[in-house]
Amino acid sequence: MSKLKIGWILSVDRNTASSRLQGYLIHEWLVRHNIDSHIVAANSCELKGLRDTRFYQIAKILYSENFTHIIFEGPEWVGFQISALCKLWGRITLCVRCDNLKA
Repeated sequence: MSKLKIGWILSVDRNTASSRLQGYLIHEWLVRHNIDSHIVAANSCELKGLRDTRFYQIAKILYSENFTHIIFEGPEWVGFQISALCKLWGRITLCVRCDNLKA
């Protein structure tokens, strides 16, 4: 079995409960337990389109670092777009959303 290398795309910063509880704290737990985990981007909800150069910077990091798993906290636009790219590269992608969403 190959070693895990996890990359995180978080929708906001650590001061917001959703990213802190569903991203930062899990990442920190993984690191404490010797699992290779990296926060690649925070505040990804600020990215609004393909013309934003930060989108390509994030994609480049995810591709070049050979992450085995990419975890997105929140199903924002950037998460869907980068997840599609990562799937093309053969990476496993997960979206974490623990909030009680009501229609």
